[in-house]
Amino acid sequence: MSPSDVENFITTRQKPDCSAVMCSTLLVLEDGLRNQGMSVAETLPELVSAIDSSVQLPSPCRNILHKIWKKVEGCKEEGLDNLLKMPVSQIYQVKGKVDPNKVGEECEKHGVTLHVLKNGFETAQDRVPLTKMMAAEIETYREKTGKSFDEVKGWLERVLGQDQLKNVNSRSLQLSLKGLKKKVTDLRRRSSGKEKLRQLCEEPYIPPTPQAQVQPQVDEPGPSSHSRSSLGKWEAALQDRKRLEGEVKQKELDTKELLAKQSALEQTVARMKRKSDQDEKLMRKKQRLLEERETKVKEKESQVKMKNVKQKYRRKDNKISQLTEDKADLSSKCSNLQTKVTILLKDKERQRNRLKYYRMEKSKIQKELKELRKKDKAREKEMSRIQAQVEDLQAQLEEKEHTIKLRDGPYTSSPFTADVRACYMELVALEVSARNMSKVVHSVLTTLGKFNVELKDFPGETFSQLVRLEADLVSSIQAAQAVSEATNATLQSDSTSRDGVKFTGFQANTAKGRTETIGCLQVPSGESADQLEAFKFLLHTHTH
Repeated sequence: MSPSDVENFITTRQKPDCSAVMCSTLLVLEDGLRNQGMSVAETLPELVSAIDSSVQLPSPCRNILHKIWKKVEGCKEEGLDNLLKMPVSQIYQVKGKVDPNKVGEECEKHGVTLHVLKNGFETAQDRVPLTKMMAAEIETYREKTGKSFDEVKGWLERVLGQDQLKNVNSRSLQLSLKGLKKKVTDLRRRSSGKEKLRQLCEEPYIPPTPQAQVQPQVDEPGPSSHSRSSLGKWEAALQDRKRLEGEVKQKELDTKELLAKQSALEQTVARMKRKSDQDEKLMRKKQRLLEERETKVKEKESQVKMKNVKQKYRRKDNKISQLTEDKADLSSKCSNLQTKVTILLKDKERQRNRLKYYRMEKSKIQKELKELRKKDKAREKEMSRIQAQVEDLQAQLEEKEHTIKLRDGPYTSSPFTADVRACYMELVALEVSARNMSKVVHSVLTTLGKFNVELKDFPGETFSQLVRLEADLVSSIQAAQAVSEATNATLQSDSTSRDGVKFTGFQANTAKGRTETIGCLQVPSGESADQLEAFKFLLHTHTH
């Protein structure tokens, strides 16, 4: 139903194009009534009855709407469509009316209705296993509705499958179902049968063993044909014996049930007889008491005389006069008390007004005190916050005072600062060994400077050696640059050899009177041409 259809139906009460009342229909009608400002509890049952006269909702119908909304809230998305398409008759049923399609509680829980018993499951995926409790409920439903056992057998074939009941004796199947029904009835009467009932709800129902059918065989000469015929007769006799034993057991169960009913009936008759005897004794006792009371009353009436009656009247008159005088005295006292009460009420009113004033003053003072306490708490919180900040800053300051920056970045692979490199160069100039250079720096900083540093944070031996090489390289570049810029420079060379390899070192006197050591280089020979080429190579390398 569209919103326009709902509005038209509510205003004109013309039956819409629908024949069943679903849960979604109720919700749509409820929303339409609320939008038009009409009473849902009183109008909704009339609208539902106009659509389907078989559905009679109570007025007011708050409970049914509450139940539907509760189911909608508890449903997941995949089950919401099924709930909205569900007829209202499955959710709401009038008390005293039983759903004719309901076979039993366990069958309804697993979706086995009368429609399923008559027509079977729609698909193979919908088929559910039949439990012993469900079989007992089917037998109970058969007895309640007066159905024949052949119909029940057809129901079971549709639920279990025809292969399950093929060649099963009908009498054995009937005894099996009746035995299950009686067992369930006995367990429900016992207080300790809940666990066994739960097991019956879980155990699958297994039909009786199919009756063996003897296939006709062609007689053949020889002993083998005779033995097969004897075997078939023996199996048939065995099946008849089992069937007879089952019938005997069922008869015994029926006999026990009749004896139990007879015993219960005899106990009921005895109990009713005892109650009748007790009622009869009670009636006789009441009759005797009434007779005794009547006798006592008659004796008391005979003892009463006229003289005694006049004396009683005289005493009563005297008492009445005395009570009249007391009443007059009490009236005068009451008027006096009324005056006193008026005065006391005025005093009470004045005291009440004064108490009200004091309470107002007390309330004002309490409010002011509350505000002051709030301000004190706010100040205390602010003071504690400031104190925490001060302590944090002091801790940071102390940490920074005892912390030294060794690298230009936050990572362990960041390069060391220029101060660290300058310090190591000075230590190289002071001829500190590369192996002990970091240990010396760490010892000085931790002992004299009180810095929180570890030895692993300082450069290793390789770094110290690289600093020495860098210093040599820088000094060579500086010397080569000074020589190249000098105008009057004197060059000196010194050659030596080791293991047949010749080396030459160069020194130059610049115009400023300084001696610059340019470096040492391997040369092919000690001739002046080779030395000059080596000198040019050094100048070109260190100046470009």
